[in-house]
Amino acid sequence: MKVEAMIGDPSQCREQAAECVRLANEGTTQQGRDDFVELAKVWLSLAAQLESNKPLLDALGDAQKAVTRRAA
Repeated sequence: MKVEAMIGDPSQCREQAAECVRLANEGTTQQGRDDFVELAKVWLSLAAQLESNKPLLDALGDAQKAVTRRAA
């Protein structure tokens, strides 16, 4: 599993969760399978949190852009 940048997109989180499920299904030990299932749950939880916090994240992004423009 490769994560190239900070995740901020719920669909990317769901893709990572799907990859964890795939890896869990291919796991050779019960501990490995269990670990990947737990990671999938974390990715899905992050996706849900990002969706519920989207208005706040959008507002923060807009505020940061405004500050950057004023500083230029």
